[in-house]
Amino acid sequence: MTTFEHNVLNNWNDLNWKHNFLDEVVRHLSKTGDLEAYFDILNIIKKTLSEEETVEIYRRLQSSKRPTFEWKDDFIKIFSITDQNILPPPIMDEEEARKKMVEGRKKAEEKLNEELSSFKGDINGDIPF
Repeated sequence: MTTFEHNVLNNWNDLNWKHNFLDEVVRHLSKTGDLEAYFDILNIIKKTLSEEETVEIYRRLQSSKRPTFEWKDDFIKIFSITDQNILPPPIMDEEEARKKMVEGRKKAEEKLNEELSSFKGDINGDIPF
């Protein structure tokens, strides 16, 4: 066991640290929609968790208000979930969230294309500033 792993496991036993860590993961997830920044730590703590504790972490992550389709696959991979039926159902309408995401991307692309169409760079594509 590395020093890092040892420290993570010791800290995980501290309820304050655990609470603060999970709050930070939820905050990060709410902003980015992914768990990548926490893969290493989650991979370490997963070894100590019961199924109930794993499900409780999933519930905490749902409080990020991000659709589960953005991060559920990562969670399943990290925690080696073999039976997805143990996970709680989504807390929001996932299809509606997906539709809004697609619409938002389409609007952003249209706005970008509109801005780029009026761009007046020189023939070499140099930006005039």
